[in-house]
Amino acid sequence: MKNFSPFSVLDIGSNSIRLVIYNKKNKSAIPIFNEKTQCGLGKNLSFSKNLSQDSCSKAFRSIDRYIQISNSMKAELFIVATAAIREAEDGKDFTNKVNNKFNVNVNILSSREEARYSSLGVISSFSNPNGVIGDLGGGSLELTSTSDSSFNRTVTCPLGILKFEKQLSRKNYLIKKIDSHLDKIDWLVNERDKSFYAIGGAWRSLAKVFMNWSKHPISVIHNYEISHKDALELCKVLSNLNYSLKSMSVISKPRRKSLSYSSLLLERILLKVRPKNIFFSSYGIREGILYDKLSEEEKKMDSLIAYCNEISKDESRFYNNIKKFYSWLLPLLNEFPKAELRLVNAICLLSDIAWKIHPNHRSEFAFKRSIFAPFVEVNHKERTYIANALSERYRGDLDKSRFNNILKFEELNRAKIIGTALDLAYIVSGGGCINISYSRLFFEKNYLCLSLESDTSNIFNRQCEKKLESLSKLLNCDYKVIKL
Repeated sequence: MKNFSPFSVLDIGSNSIRLVIYNKKNKSAIPIFNEKTQCGLGKNLSFSKNLSQDSCSKAFRSIDRYIQISNSMKAELFIVATAAIREAEDGKDFTNKVNNKFNVNVNILSSREEARYSSLGVISSFSNPNGVIGDLGGGSLELTSTSDSSFNRTVTCPLGILKFEKQLSRKNYLIKKIDSHLDKIDWLVNERDKSFYAIGGAWRSLAKVFMNWSKHPISVIHNYEISHKDALELCKVLSNLNYSLKSMSVISKPRRKSLSYSSLLLERILLKVRPKNIFFSSYGIREGILYDKLSEEEKKMDSLIAYCNEISKDESRFYNNIKKFYSWLLPLLNEFPKAELRLVNAICLLSDIAWKIHPNHRSEFAFKRSIFAPFVEVNHKERTYIANALSERYRGDLDKSRFNNILKFEELNRAKIIGTALDLAYIVSGGGCINISYSRLFFEKNYLCLSLESDTSNIFNRQCEKKLESLSKLLNCDYKVIKL
């Protein structure tokens, strides 16, 4: 594997222990190993000051396994422990045993450090997040404002899943308890009409249920959006549902037990904060730790373009030519919304991802690979846009109707223009092997013009002309070929 310098985060949480190993430390890092074990270190803390001994034994075995796996990859290892270890009287004793046994250093995070890392996870994976970040874990709930770079507007509430998961329906005393904590947070009222970013396995389970009930076509939780109104209605229903219902089969049995409480908690937060929408995040504390390790220059990178650039370098046939396609297409983009330009750049970089696939299946492969790709800083509408354009680039006729209601007609049309233009680019450049700069696209009056340098003009043939004609029809104009 190229540039293989892995970085791993071992997260000793109140409910589970998880190891994530990334292929490298950068903005476009991809998990190459991701596993968790439910240990329940914090399950006794509501009535005891110490960790459960059974849970400690299970946790110790899991930590042993995960450290061995990390070491086998020669990964840089960073270990953190959160609320259960922080709050238990014997939490420090447990981490000392881990440190001495495995010659490591477990970082016991303060509540503020935990909230900071969770917030950095959201900041690293959403484009300009604006609102409140909520990280629901087994031991606690962290709430942070995205507008506070110093993390002063950060609070930890003792409202973790393990303390209330046995509450299978909404209770008045529980509502009062949640509200009493939220009412103490004076800065929450200043975050209204923004967004709420939900982190944590319990809330990701809610997202799965929402997706299932609404028949949402993209089974990617990260950046999944739901309106304030719809979220409130669904939370009210779920907080009263028996977790054994068949409709809950989309989530694991352990998560079903906490569904009522996590729904009620989200409902009370939404009523307090009144955000305009809710985004679910697959990124949190572990990704925040990775992001915190980057240089300031790396943090500013667009992770979508960074990821697509790496894929293009590794998998394209003629990367040095293909990276010029975006500039070649620019004359077509004058009327495109500015937010779509980065998507077009990404599409150009990914435009050769299916060349190894059988021709009859390239369009489908390109569509599915992009719509389910590990993109971050990309919402579901943008995923669909990229996937539609790449499908058109490979001239596919697959049925995409169940995805296309995510986009407006004009967005679909622009994606089709980009895909058709890239199809033309590959024909004109001989599959990408010839420098596309020998030709130029531009508009002249009501004509889409393609100019060709004299010494390469013979490359242009009838097939090229048919592609140019198809593109001109999409642009509602005639076309002209100019040989210099």
